[in-house]
Amino acid sequence: MHANHFKQNFSPCPRTPHHHPATAPACCRVPPQNTRRFWKRKRTLLLALAIAAFTVFSGQNGLGTSPKNATPNHATQTAQNNLITGTVTRVADGDTLTLIDSHGLKHRIRLHGIDAPERDQAHGKQSGQWLSEQTLNQQVGVQISGTDKYQRQIGKVLKIPPGCSQPPCEYSHDVNLEAIELGHAWWYTQYANTQSPADQQLYQQAQQTAQQQQQGLWARPKPIAPWDWRRQKRKQ
Repeated sequence: MHANHFKQNFSPCPRTPHHHPATAPACCRVPPQNTRRFWKRKRTLLLALAIAAFTVFSGQNGLGTSPKNATPNHATQTAQNNLITGTVTRVADGDTLTLIDSHGLKHRIRLHGIDAPERDQAHGKQSGQWLSEQTLNQQVGVQISGTDKYQRQIGKVLKIPPGCSQPPCEYSHDVNLEAIELGHAWWYTQYANTQSPADQQLYQQAQQTAQQQQQGLWARPKPIAPWDWRRQKRKQ
């Protein structure tokens, strides 16, 4: 076979000026415009998927999270002890108050572990007045333990001890316990199992001491427990 004939038939891509794109040899054809668009879109899609996968991975592993994109934590709250802090703006009675936190959110708080006399019950007004003196328009902390059927947050109201003059001062003075000590509330034994063993012991001892010393509501003969009072009112 002639050498020139071999070169002509086996040239990797013969170029002739009169080749039309449609009739040019396959090895020399320029990819159609829509084919180039397809591969460009495919590359863009793959890049977008890679970015999305990295974003999900970063979020799950806490990478690159900023306060703006983080899950909002409107209550001034710590995960360790569920403590919210704010200013008390209203006291409904001896065991219920309203708190506004630093973000302006309202929290209705039902004091945990105690049951104060109802407002129309003996010593009810005194109980509410005492709680107002202790908390109204004051900064407090509330250790949240749950939510009741009225959508109130159940919690232990804490104040900074009066003797603390040098920061940091922690919220450690138990207002709920003090209400029992002074005879402004009963220990709510029906829900004692929701308290810590230490609090159960403290609250029980506080009530026994208040009874012995005839503090507050215990100065009256045969005081009626609030839960019994409510039961009697429902029967009427």
